Amino acid sequence: MSKLNLSIEQLEDEITAAYKDYLVVTMRLTPQQARNAEYSYALPEIRPAYEEYEVPSREELERRFKVFVVSQLRYKLAQNEDIIKSKICVDAEYCKNRNSEGLNIIVTTLDGFISTILGYPIPAFTVLAWLIKTRWLDGLCACS
Repeated sequence: MSKLNLSIEQLEDEITAAYKDYLVVTMRLTPQQARNAEYSYALPEIRPAYEEYEVPSREELERRFKVFVVSQLRYKLAQNEDIIKSKICVDAEYCKNRNSEGLNIIVTTLDGFISTILGYPIPAFTVLAWLIKTRWLDGLCACS
């Protein structure tokens, strides 16, 4: 799985790009707004009201957007820990299969499930690689 060769930051960039695409497809952002990092149209919390007269740089807006998206990912995963633990740790035997071809079973299990949890389409391989790289699944499944 080539996604495992990516850094956590690269995986988070892919997750962020998937969410940005979702905002455009659902017409919460125009393609122009997405290109210009004008996320406050869809997500007011990215640019608080107290910054009304101070315009953050594009890089700062991109950073805030990424932090927001990754925080939402962590939050939604935490909300569904019991289900994930049942499906991944128990049913797919993550601890036993994490360093083998068993990852394909886990990806198959995660595929539609992750999009349902997050509320937007995202490649299961990207999320699985992020969960492995950040050791989130190791902690959830209590792998030794």
